[in-house]
Amino acid sequence: MGTLHIVYQLKPKVISKAAILCVRKEMQSAFLEKFRPNKSKDKNEWGIFSNTAGIISNDGKVERYSMYSTDRIIDFKVSGVYISIQSGSKYGFGEDFVTLIENFSPYLENTLFFVTWDYIIRRFEIKDGEFSFQLTKDFDQWDYSSDEYVDSNYIQSPQIIADFYVDRIIE
Repeated sequence: MGTLHIVYQLKPKVISKAAILCVRKEMQSAFLEKFRPNKSKDKNEWGIFSNTAGIISNDGKVERYSMYSTDRIIDFKVSGVYISIQSGSKYGFGEDFVTLIENFSPYLENTLFFVTWDYIIRRFEIKDGEFSFQLTKDFDQWDYSSDEYVDSNYIQSPQIIADFYVDRIIE
Protein backbone atom coordinates (compact mmCIF):
# COMPACT_ATOMS: atom_id res chain seq x y z
CA MET A 1 0.00 0.00 0.00
CA GLY A 2 2.86 2.43 0.71
CA THR A 3 3.27 5.39 2.99
CA LEU A 4 0.28 7.72 3.25
CA HIS A 5 0.20 11.47 3.90
CA ILE A 6 -1.47 12.27 7.22
CA VAL A 7 -2.88 15.75 7.83
CA TYR A 8 -3.33 17.44 11.24
CA GLN A 9 -4.73 20.92 11.82
CA LEU A 10 -3.85 22.86 14.97
CA LYS A 11 -5.55 26.23 14.28
CA PRO A 12 -8.25 27.59 14.18
CA LYS A 13 -9.61 24.22 15.36
CA VAL A 14 -7.62 21.11 16.14
CA ILE A 15 -8.65 18.43 13.66
CA SER A 16 -7.03 15.02 13.43
CA LYS A 17 -6.57 13.48 10.00
CA ALA A 18 -7.73 16.50 8.00
CA ALA A 19 -7.55 20.25 7.69
CA ILE A 20 -10.47 22.57 7.02
CA LEU A 21 -9.47 26.10 6.05
CA CYS A 22 -11.93 29.00 6.37
CA VAL A 23 -12.20 31.68 3.70
CA ARG A 24 -12.49 35.11 5.36
CA LYS A 25 -16.03 36.53 5.14
CA GLU A 26 -14.92 39.72 3.39
CA MET A 27 -12.94 37.68 0.82
CA GLN A 28 -15.55 35.05 -0.08
CA SER A 29 -16.86 36.74 -3.23
CA ALA A 30 -13.36 37.44 -4.54
CA PHE A 31 -12.27 33.89 -3.72
CA LEU A 32 -15.24 32.35 -5.52
CA GLU A 33 -14.65 34.63 -8.50
CA LYS A 34 -10.96 33.73 -8.78
CA PHE A 35 -11.29 30.02 -7.91
CA ARG A 36 -14.60 29.48 -9.64
CA PRO A 37 -16.31 26.24 -8.62
CA ASN A 38 -16.70 23.76 -11.46
CA LYS A 39 -20.07 22.17 -12.08
CA SER A 40 -20.80 19.15 -9.93
CA LYS A 41 -23.80 17.14 -8.77
CA ASP A 42 -23.66 18.93 -5.44
CA LYS A 43 -23.58 22.69 -6.02
CA ASN A 44 -22.20 23.24 -2.50
CA GLU A 45 -19.01 21.25 -3.14
CA TRP A 46 -16.36 21.26 -5.84
CA GLY A 47 -13.08 19.48 -6.42
CA ILE A 48 -10.00 21.67 -6.30
CA PHE A 49 -7.09 19.23 -6.16
CA SER A 50 -6.66 15.47 -5.86
CA ASN A 51 -7.24 15.60 -2.11
CA THR A 52 -8.73 19.06 -1.69
CA ALA A 53 -12.34 20.18 -2.04
CA GLY A 54 -14.19 23.46 -1.66
CA ILE A 55 -17.40 23.53 0.33
CA ILE A 56 -20.02 26.26 0.63
CA SER A 57 -21.67 25.60 3.98
CA ASN A 58 -24.94 27.29 4.86
CA ASP A 59 -24.70 26.32 8.53
CA GLY A 60 -20.95 26.14 9.22
CA LYS A 61 -20.90 22.34 9.31
CA VAL A 62 -18.21 20.75 7.16
CA GLU A 63 -17.46 17.08 6.67
CA ARG A 64 -13.94 16.03 7.54
CA TYR A 65 -12.65 13.82 4.73
CA SER A 66 -10.10 11.14 5.44
CA MET A 67 -9.57 7.99 3.43
CA TYR A 68 -9.08 5.64 6.34
CA SER A 69 -11.09 7.34 9.08
CA THR A 70 -14.78 7.58 9.75
CA ASP A 71 -16.36 10.68 8.22
CA ARG A 72 -16.93 13.32 10.86
CA ILE A 73 -18.73 16.68 10.85
CA ILE A 74 -16.77 19.67 12.16
CA ASP A 75 -19.04 22.54 13.25
CA PHE A 76 -17.54 25.99 12.67
CA LYS A 77 -20.94 27.53 13.58
CA VAL A 78 -20.63 30.15 10.81
CA SER A 79 -21.87 29.78 7.25
CA GLY A 80 -19.21 30.33 4.64
CA VAL A 81 -16.71 28.92 2.19
CA TYR A 82 -14.34 26.23 3.44
CA ILE A 83 -11.45 24.30 1.93
CA SER A 84 -11.28 20.68 3.10
CA ILE A 85 -7.97 18.82 2.81
CA GLN A 86 -8.12 15.05 2.93
CA SER A 87 -5.81 12.85 4.96
CA GLY A 88 -4.69 9.36 4.08
CA SER A 89 -3.82 9.85 0.42
CA LYS A 90 -0.63 8.73 -1.31
CA TYR A 91 -0.36 11.73 -3.66
CA GLY A 92 -1.14 15.41 -3.88
CA PHE A 93 1.12 17.16 -1.36
CA GLY A 94 4.01 18.14 -3.62
CA GLU A 95 5.03 21.53 -4.98
CA ASP A 96 1.68 21.99 -6.77
CA PHE A 97 -0.13 21.67 -3.44
CA VAL A 98 2.23 24.14 -1.74
CA THR A 99 1.64 26.64 -4.58
CA LEU A 100 -2.14 26.11 -4.32
CA ILE A 101 -2.20 26.88 -0.58
CA GLU A 102 0.09 29.86 -1.12
CA ASN A 103 -2.33 31.20 -3.78
CA PHE A 104 -5.26 30.69 -1.38
CA SER A 105 -3.51 32.32 1.60
CA PRO A 106 -4.59 35.98 1.04
CA TYR A 107 -8.22 34.82 1.22
CA LEU A 108 -7.98 32.55 4.25
CA GLU A 109 -8.44 32.93 7.99
CA ASN A 110 -5.38 32.29 10.15
CA THR A 111 -4.56 28.60 10.17
CA LEU A 112 -1.84 26.16 11.10
CA PHE A 113 -1.69 22.59 9.81
CA PHE A 114 0.93 20.04 8.94
CA VAL A 115 1.24 17.05 6.65
CA THR A 116 3.41 14.08 7.58
CA TRP A 117 4.78 11.55 5.14
CA ASP A 118 7.45 9.02 5.99
CA TYR A 119 10.19 11.10 7.66
CA ILE A 120 8.99 14.46 6.22
CA ILE A 121 6.82 17.11 7.88
CA ARG A 122 5.35 19.91 5.78
CA ARG A 123 4.15 22.75 8.03
CA PHE A 124 1.70 25.29 6.58
CA GLU A 125 0.79 28.49 8.40
CA ILE A 126 -1.27 31.44 7.27
CA LYS A 127 -1.26 34.49 9.48
CA ASP A 128 -3.00 37.71 8.40
CA GLY A 129 -2.97 36.50 4.79
CA GLU A 130 0.77 35.79 4.82
CA PHE A 131 1.86 32.28 3.87
CA SER A 132 4.61 30.41 5.68
CA PHE A 133 5.83 26.97 4.68
CA GLN A 134 8.44 24.83 6.35
CA LEU A 135 9.68 21.43 5.27
CA THR A 136 11.41 19.32 7.91
CA LYS A 137 13.05 15.98 7.20
CA ASP A 138 13.28 14.67 10.73
CA PHE A 139 9.90 13.20 11.61
CA ASP A 140 11.82 10.07 12.60
CA GLN A 141 13.26 12.16 15.49
CA TRP A 142 9.80 11.85 17.07
CA ASP A 143 9.50 8.13 16.19
CA TYR A 144 6.95 9.08 13.52
CA SER A 145 4.55 10.11 16.28
CA SER A 146 2.43 13.21 15.71
CA ASP A 147 1.75 13.26 19.48
CA GLU A 148 5.47 13.59 20.25
CA TYR A 149 5.89 16.16 17.47
CA VAL A 150 3.09 18.37 18.85
CA ASP A 151 4.33 17.97 22.45
CA SER A 152 7.87 19.00 21.46
CA ASN A 153 7.02 21.87 19.12
CA TYR A 154 4.02 23.48 20.80
CA ILE A 155 4.98 23.25 24.48
CA GLN A 156 4.42 27.05 24.75
CA SER A 157 0.82 26.54 23.61
CA PRO A 158 -0.85 24.34 26.23
CA GLN A 159 -4.30 24.98 24.69
CA ILE A 160 -3.20 23.51 21.36
CA ILE A 161 -1.76 20.46 23.13
CA ALA A 162 -4.92 20.02 25.22
CA ASP A 163 -7.19 20.41 22.16
CA PHE A 164 -4.99 17.98 20.21
CA TYR A 165 -5.41 15.27 22.83
CA VAL A 166 -9.13 15.91 23.20
CA ASP A 167 -9.52 15.46 19.45
CA ARG A 168 -7.45 12.26 19.58
CA ILE A 169 -9.79 10.90 22.26
CA ILE A 170 -12.82 11.79 20.12
CA GLU A 171 -11.23 9.81 17.30
